[in-house]
Amino acid sequence: MKSYIVTEKGMDLLTGLAAKELRRYLYVLGLELPLIVNKMPDSGNAIIAACKGSRLLESYGHVLDYTDLGEEGYILYGSGTGKDPVILTGNTEISVLYAAYHFLELLGIRFYLHGDTIPEEDCAVDIWNRKINIREIPIFKERGIHPFHDFPEGPDWWNKDDYYAILTQLPKMRANFFALHTYPENREAPKAMTAEPLVWIGKKEDCNEDGTVKYSYPVQHFKTNGNSWGYHPMKTKDYPCGMGNIFEKDCYGPDYMQGYEDEIYSHEIHEADVPAEKYNRMFNAYGKVLAETFSYAKKMAVKTCIGTEAPLTIPEAVRKRLGITEEPDKEMIQSLYEGIFERIKRTHSLDYYWMWTPEDWTWLGNTKEDTEKTIRDFSCALEAKEKVDAPFELAVCGWTLGPQEDRAAFDKYLPENMPFSCINRNVGFDPIEPKFQDLKKDRPSWAIPWLEDDPAMISPQLWVGRMRRDAFDAKRYGCDGLLGIHWRTSSIAPNIKALMEAAWEQPWDESVSEKICLEGYVGADSYTEEYPECKGVLNTARKGCSGYVLKLPPGNYTVCMVFQKCDAKLDIKIKNLILRDRMISEENNEICVPDIEVEQDTVLSIDFMVKEGCPAISAVTIEGATKNNQLAGNDFSRKINCGGTSRQDYEADLELYKKNGRCAPTGDFYRNFSVAEFGKGAGEKAADIFAEQDGNMPRPSRWEDGPGNIYCNEIPWDDMKKQYDFVDEFEKLGTLIHSAGEKSRYDYWNHTFQAMKRTAEIGCLWGSFEIHCKADSHESALADYKELLRAVEELEYHLLMAVESNGDMGVITNIQQRAVTPILRQCKDKLTKWYSDLPELKGNVVDKALRLVVPTARTSLQRGEDLRLKVIVIGGSEISPVLDIRYIGCSEYRRYKFAKCERWVYSLTVPAAELAEDFEYHISLEENGRRLVYPCSSKHQDQTVVIAD
Repeated sequence: MKSYIVTEKGMDLLTGLAAKELRRYLYVLGLELPLIVNKMPDSGNAIIAACKGSRLLESYGHVLDYTDLGEEGYILYGSGTGKDPVILTGNTEISVLYAAYHFLELLGIRFYLHGDTIPEEDCAVDIWNRKINIREIPIFKERGIHPFHDFPEGPDWWNKDDYYAILTQLPKMRANFFALHTYPENREAPKAMTAEPLVWIGKKEDCNEDGTVKYSYPVQHFKTNGNSWGYHPMKTKDYPCGMGNIFEKDCYGPDYMQGYEDEIYSHEIHEADVPAEKYNRMFNAYGKVLAETFSYAKKMAVKTCIGTEAPLTIPEAVRKRLGITEEPDKEMIQSLYEGIFERIKRTHSLDYYWMWTPEDWTWLGNTKEDTEKTIRDFSCALEAKEKVDAPFELAVCGWTLGPQEDRAAFDKYLPENMPFSCINRNVGFDPIEPKFQDLKKDRPSWAIPWLEDDPAMISPQLWVGRMRRDAFDAKRYGCDGLLGIHWRTSSIAPNIKALMEAAWEQPWDESVSEKICLEGYVGADSYTEEYPECKGVLNTARKGCSGYVLKLPPGNYTVCMVFQKCDAKLDIKIKNLILRDRMISEENNEICVPDIEVEQDTVLSIDFMVKEGCPAISAVTIEGATKNNQLAGNDFSRKINCGGTSRQDYEADLELYKKNGRCAPTGDFYRNFSVAEFGKGAGEKAADIFAEQDGNMPRPSRWEDGPGNIYCNEIPWDDMKKQYDFVDEFEKLGTLIHSAGEKSRYDYWNHTFQAMKRTAEIGCLWGSFEIHCKADSHESALADYKELLRAVEELEYHLLMAVESNGDMGVITNIQQRAVTPILRQCKDKLTKWYSDLPELKGNVVDKALRLVVPTARTSLQRGEDLRLKVIVIGGSEISPVLDIRYIGCSEYRRYKFAKCERWVYSLTVPAAELAEDFEYHISLEENGRRLVYPCSSKHQDQTVVIAD
């Protein structure tokens, strides 16, 4: 039977897009291509997509309740009789679009930030005879993402098509907010943060009427020959094992940085003779990207937000040009904000400009003077906004909600309509800031959980339970905005999905306690016991305890455990260090362990495995020095009176530790996710693995001099590898997967997990190598080195097989420049003292074409846009891939041949003049009897693209 999408004639962009999206996806699900019409058909199946008040809905007013829907709430209605249309409606155009995407998810499609998941089987849902009565109203007014600039895994490597692709996916996830941050110039640590081109700083007379700038200063986003954030500069062609073949340039970075390949930022900001116009072209090029993409965001009902840190850091080149030699006065700061705002006004649309409190406020705190300067800065910005009549609102954000003396302090000084926001502290391990609930009732407030953290940047991170918990807390603290900070897209897809869903509904909230459990003693059956004959902390003890979980700042500590005097033997595990057969006696009742590293995961786990006797723990002390992400640490001491109350410098014993006490339930989410991704055969078992690992993933990397260091781990691999048993369990599920699309998605996660396991093994092999070198055990060190080469080759293979997006390419760069190359160089330098001939890595870990990768896949184009495609042939080929393209539903394809860029990279542009209607395409490569295709699917071989009018 024929199907129809019924909409109003002369519909605007979003209603028209809703109709086209329904048409496209129903076709992909196996229905005959529906027709888009403007009146109800006499026969056939129909979906009405229209706003409240449409003539198309006149007959259905009795079943459509628009009460309290607001601007974004919507209704999905179907009588289930097979006679009436399915109705998708709301008060506004965007609400109709949200309704359409919700309806499509009911049919099995899943929308993520990196792309869509299409079911591999025909739609099993009888959409015409199914009773539907759904009303959805968002919990949070602002819902979206905060991609963070600084590393190659994130928006530093996004070009215009990437922004468009992301902004297209946001409404599919019913999100409406997109925000970016700008790091300031840091002359003291130019190899850490660098000034960035997102926001230009200068006076308004120093930019032209079209927003192009007359003067500038050194800026950059990440490029592979740079040395920021602990990266060792490299040409991509010098990456080991052929990993550089996925990059078409030696100095890889975004297109708007072309022409700046040879400039080294850390040198330029200290050079006095850098021309004042040198970086104009980068500011102007990126300004054009923002102009086009933010204009598109507005069309898609996505709000945009950018900003700088406060107090405003004035680049040295600007200070010199303006003659600023001392602390700038209020007039100067205001004039610079006027210049910033005027340039934005002339360059691109914007909804919010946010000012961030500095990063060291979260690590080192702040002084009273810091607070006063920041408030003065806010005042200057507010006055500048009024003076230039800036068409956007101001907001506040930061690593903390406010100063340490009172996190809600800014609420007293700033206008009530000015939104307050902050990211969670401790890279997301701390809960939502409770002080949100102390803000004025009418002040907008946006909570910003971490979808991932940078210490574990090179590994997959599963935080669905934490995302749900943070959304739950943001709701109860009265926040009306929920954003997620992140870099990558594909490997954190569950986290993004969970957060955006929780911004609309929280059906699991009744199972979440308002009390968050971050630490405590382990052992529900343990008990306290008093020892009246003993003095001090030995007066009490906890018996039957199997350990403690303690929340600590990152640092290096000596951990001491004081037991009651008795005869006992036990194994003690502190984090991953196992101390076997430790004896407790009358003479020796204290065990101290130095050099315990607590990383950004912020918990110290102590486990007791009793072998003989019945030991009772009386005290745990932790002494040492903290460290943090980027700044110097402080001395730290913590003492716990186990089983007792607080006394002297000991705190009272903790409460019972609850595993995942920081998280909400995840089982339902992962069942839905895994069945959609991997099919019914493997989905249920995969869901169990994902749910078990959520919030409990091992962390084989940490922050040392930048994001995601593989660290030298002296704990033997045999003692570490059990943490990665889940990787082997997931690998076994491959036999349960048969369709091409499900296998492709399974392969991504399998290789991602396998790569994570290899990074952990590399850290342990490096640690073993160092131990043997210190002991002058040359042969053992050489054996470690050979194993290290083997593990690196396996890692590189899995990375290539898992690359799907720009974020995955950024991970590859991170690992080559910050781990593999420097680690092997250090090891080789030590071995050459003893050996003249050493084994080498393979030149390539893949020697034939294995798969096609399209890092940026657009699912819609604006009318008049060209289709720009880049494809990477993993393994390389002498033959160019081809594109077969046709209008949706047509029989004949047109064929185009990709042009080779460099190495494994090919590109192709199809002119807009040849894309008059919605279309579909696939890419293929045939070589030696083998055929590689993109996209991978047993159901629908083509990637579909709609033209948004």
